[in-house]
Amino acid sequence: MHRIDQDPGARERLLAWLEPVIRREPGQNGFRQLLVRLLLELDRAEEALPHLEALAPMAPRFRLEAARLCVRTGRAVQGREHARALLETIRRSPSRGSEEAELAELRIEALYLFGDLDQALSRASEAMVKHPDHADLPRLRSRLLREKARQLADVATRPEEGSRSPLAEPLIPLARDDDVRERQFALLLEAARMPGAGAGPYDELLGFALRNPTYREEFRKILIERLAGGETPAFIHTLLGLLEWEIGDVRRARTHWELASDRDPVDLRALNNLAWALASIEPKDLERALSLVDRVLSLRPDLDAALDTKGQILYSMGRKTEAVRYLESALEGLKGNPQLRKTLARLYEEMGMPEIAAHHQEAIGK
Repeated sequence: MHRIDQDPGARERLLAWLEPVIRREPGQNGFRQLLVRLLLELDRAEEALPHLEALAPMAPRFRLEAARLCVRTGRAVQGREHARALLETIRRSPSRGSEEAELAELRIEALYLFGDLDQALSRASEAMVKHPDHADLPRLRSRLLREKARQLADVATRPEEGSRSPLAEPLIPLARDDDVRERQFALLLEAARMPGAGAGPYDELLGFALRNPTYREEFRKILIERLAGGETPAFIHTLLGLLEWEIGDVRRARTHWELASDRDPVDLRALNNLAWALASIEPKDLERALSLVDRVLSLRPDLDAALDTKGQILYSMGRKTEAVRYLESALEGLKGNPQLRKTLARLYEEMGMPEIAAHHQEAIGK
């Protein structure tokens, strides 16, 4: 059978066939579901929304997706109405066994979309006790805890410029008030400890750890506890490497990134940071570093951090013209990175273009 994901034009052709069919026969809900899926895959959310709203009365899941899409497309009031209707539907729905757990999950999501995050968190705690085998509930509570931490932020603060990590700043802004920031950190720790939480809350904790030595040490202990407890996902080694690099233990950082890339050959952060380490730490291995960053760019050609890394490696190899091309490609997303600017300034100076070099030097000061 022909797979539409193997043919870039197949989705558009299928859409062109589906749309008139649904106009002629609005009750073809199976086709309408397929149409919604295709439109969302093509990032055409505005067009998908009316079709999803037409499906909403059929099942709670469709109502939830309609509420989510309303919020995503800036229709908060409309989204709240869908969430309210979903809560009413769930209230009237008899349920038992696994259905009860699924409805509890839907109720929690609806409460959040309705704007009652605290109630959603409370319900999630209750549901986890009542349905301990429902694996989606801890993941949902982890996501809500992260959202609570995000809502506590009042002013976004940036870590020191020039971080070598693709995660150059926290995904959740840090609150200005110390006590509120402590609360944010505690919420993210709780989110990270939820079973099945994945890398998301750990990435956000990293933003806190890079800013404050107290957070850094506490976060490091948690990561080590996970390793000691027998959990060894690649991202744990990736994050430990970033923390070691931050405190100046570059050799331990490189070892962690070696372990991470060995466990997960497509962990882009581990590969990119390992490439940077191999190009920076004696004895250098520029050829292997270039090979690693090329692997990253084969998977994500637009990743600014990898474009920067490749440019820096090429400069170290004396391939100046190629280095400029990659560094300038990275500059669009990394304008505030002083190390990138310094390298471009040196390159243009060495290539006999002092005016451009001076511009980059001036930008560092700003």
